[in-house]
Amino acid sequence: MKTHKLSTIPEIGDFLLSQFQNTINKQGTITLALSGGNTPKDLFMYWANNKADSSAWHNIHYYWVDERAVAPNHDESNFGVANTLFFKPLGISDKHIFRMHGESSIKDEALRYHTLLSTNISQKDGVPQFNFIILGLGDDGHTASIFPGQESTLFQSAQFCEESVNPYTQQKRITLTGSVINNAENVFFIILGQEKKQMFSEVFIQKNTPKKYPAQYVCPKHTELQIITNII
Repeated sequence: MKTHKLSTIPEIGDFLLSQFQNTINKQGTITLALSGGNTPKDLFMYWANNKADSSAWHNIHYYWVDERAVAPNHDESNFGVANTLFFKPLGISDKHIFRMHGESSIKDEALRYHTLLSTNISQKDGVPQFNFIILGLGDDGHTASIFPGQESTLFQSAQFCEESVNPYTQQKRITLTGSVINNAENVFFIILGQEKKQMFSEVFIQKNTPKKYPAQYVCPKHTELQIITNII
């Protein structure tokens, strides 16, 4: 595990952009799976307001880690937030955006997205390999839309995308599975705020055995897990 101690959105935004650009310089285009949450919102706004002139944004193919069962214009839509704050202001081509259709039947959409990933993204060991996946850490230790109690299903699934249910609200979701997350070239957790210090410690410092939280199951096969945080 590699930890990057970064405290501000500009620091994090600049660091990630440099990572994206370095890979683009090597191979021309990259694939990136985005998460929802407050930190991505802040990053989108920072990038749109301060880094809009970077050519990198137009050489990225954008996918999602997870999505809620809502329409794309709903205020809870992960795509909707990115579209409003980032894609539209920067004029990102629709051809580079591969959203999860939260307005569709979630079961059908999970299968469609599985097929999309199989078709669009180069594979390693028979599994699509993203260049970058960005994850968050929930207060309950969940990541993507894999909640406590769902690890055995969603980290072991042979499917690349599955239906999930938020156990607290019963809202249906779509999520990438552990097979795809752990197959990526670069996996970043962004964990900010002292309120997450205890969970951060339990997941990444204490490394409880047996594993208690979904985030502990994120163990990249081909790279070192990277943590961006202001907690330590």
